[in-house]
Amino acid sequence: MTSSPPQPSPRFHYAWVVAAVTFLTLIVGAGVRSVPSVLIVPLEHEFGWSRATISFAVSVNLLLYGLIGPFAAGFINLYGPRRDHAPGVHARRRRRRQHGRSS
Repeated sequence: MTSSPPQPSPRFHYAWVVAAVTFLTLIVGAGVRSVPSVLIVPLEHEFGWSRATISFAVSVNLLLYGLIGPFAAGFINLYGPRRDHAPGVHARRRRRRQHGRSS
């Protein structure tokens, strides 16, 4: 009795799609988080704000982002993403309706 070795699957494995989407999400997230440092000079010129004011606002943003993350994760873990994200989705739809745009 001879058995042939298993043939590799010609299909593209779905895990690579998940890895690619995760990678792109992390890259975009890092880019979005670093945009204020690129825009400091234009914000200074446009609004007349000092670098200290802009840097303070970015620092508070990052601090709150870091402090709220574990609580948000616990809330999502406890109640599920659907119940967690629903209020934000409804608020966005309500704002769009108020401004005359369809959702």
